[in-house]
Amino acid sequence: MTDCTLCLMMLLRQPSKEVRMAGRNTQNNAAFFTLSLEEIHRLFTAAGSERDELILRTLYFTGIRREELTNLDVADVHLDRQRIHVRHGKGDKSRLVPITAELATGLSRYIGRRSTGPLFRSQRDGRLSVRAINHIVATAGDAAGIRNPHPERKHVSPHLMRHCFARHYLAAGGDLRKVSQILGHANVGITHAIYGTATEEEIADEYGRIMGGRA
Repeated sequence: MTDCTLCLMMLLRQPSKEVRMAGRNTQNNAAFFTLSLEEIHRLFTAAGSERDELILRTLYFTGIRREELTNLDVADVHLDRQRIHVRHGKGDKSRLVPITAELATGLSRYIGRRSTGPLFRSQRDGRLSVRAINHIVATAGDAAGIRNPHPERKHVSPHLMRHCFARHYLAAGGDLRKVSQILGHANVGITHAIYGTATEEEIADEYGRIMGGRA
């Protein structure tokens, strides 16, 4: 298993369980429905090609939006610095997003000698559409036997990958302000509103760790 056994960059710990919310007040909030690390790895393995696997890995390890992914050019990938330059983010804002050494190696192999043009190319060497990205992710999910954990949705989606990145990053001890910058949110309040509430499982785990054995 590559990418440091799916560790997120700069983190030493992994969430040991799936991060899911069963509370009545949040059961329709997509941000509380995520995949486990084992399911994420199965998605990578089920990808139909090297390109598709790299798309899945880029979505998960950067939390990038699907529109931002389709707009990436070869010139936006800084392999020596292990960064991706998102030039056309939401609100037309740009940001630098870190990537793992393993992802940088995979992208370098895929890019080859190219220096211009879209990072991820269609079969006709054009730019992939948002619809194509949706299809690639959903197809990998179907091949891996993984459904979207949200009760009102069927297929794995790019936005689910974004939620998985954020929830796993925070569950592993990542800083809310830093993940806000990585996700390209306008301010940390948006990130907190979406991801700042702990799940029932996280609360129970912490409660047991702190209060257990005190009787």
